Amino acid sequence: MAAQPKTATLPPGLLDRLRTALAAVRSGRSAAGRPSAAPPTDQHLATVQALPADAPRAVIFVTVFGLSTAALEEVLEVVAREGKDTPVSPVFLTDSLDFKPFRDRRLRFEYLPDGGRRHRFAPDLDWRTYERRRYRLLAAKWRPQSLISFGTPAPPDCAAAIRSLPSSSA
Repeated sequence: MAAQPKTATLPPGLLDRLRTALAAVRSGRSAAGRPSAAPPTDQHLATVQALPADAPRAVIFVTVFGLSTAALEEVLEVVAREGKDTPVSPVFLTDSLDFKPFRDRRLRFEYLPDGGRRHRFAPDLDWRTYERRRYRLLAAKWRPQSLISFGTPAPPDCAAAIRSLPSSSA
């Protein structure tokens, strides 16, 4: 199976989806909630007060599957800029072996091999079961409140793993 080509630029509308996801986390909604009809305005985002460094932050998964290095760098900058004053802590899920963009920014990330690498690593492995278990483990480890995808959409097992988490009562 051939690997999908790397996406060169971000599709239109992703910034609005990110703002909507951040607004949902800001308002306390979980990942299972439906996105709001309209994303927050730039004025609203600008008026949010800076959070104390020790403020609790909700984890969100940000998938960046199939992105070129340039597009990945752009996504990392957008997420950092839009999430700066939001109680959100992103964990990036990537299929790229280039971890430098994440490490340079001191960002948390998890690697999941893409389809082409999977078959080179272990052609006889049941990758569907591996993927389902891996997403459950990642969801249990990080306890994300939301999921947003850039590039190739996250597999259904990823969203299902987040939905299956018991709601935390803190």
